[in-house]
Amino acid sequence: MEIDERIKLVMEQKNLTIGAFAESIGIAQATLSHIFNGRNKPSMNVILALYERYPDVQLEWLLTGKGSMYKSDNTTVQAQNDYQLPLFSGIGGTHSTDTPMPAEHEAPREVVKQEIVYRDKPPRKIMEIRIFFDDDTYQILKPEK
Repeated sequence: MEIDERIKLVMEQKNLTIGAFAESIGIAQATLSHIFNGRNKPSMNVILALYERYPDVQLEWLLTGKGSMYKSDNTTVQAQNDYQLPLFSGIGGTHSTDTPMPAEHEAPREVVKQEIVYRDKPPRKIMEIRIFFDDDTYQILKPEK
């Protein structure tokens, strides 16, 4: 099994889509797509990001395929470790990893209406015509008014 297949297996074990998995480890979805399609090999940054986000995965297994996938043979380590606790979560209240953290709500986007206005312009008139000759002279022609 190649490293891209091991990364995909971690993603599947965590029950995440490619977009959610990429977001969870802090990389672009396109980066994962390129890895899974064989276009690129995973960089050390991708591997370390995955390992830091999912420390229950054996680094040796991730790199070489040797050994077991998880540090403990239990595949449900830390409730799939899908959500991180917020910084200072113990201050002023408690937080349980059993319930997923709500997604941050984006402010509603303002609807932008674009209106194209065509204005009639007065017809253009020729003001002058300049003719240049090969002897470095020119002539200016102006229409009669």
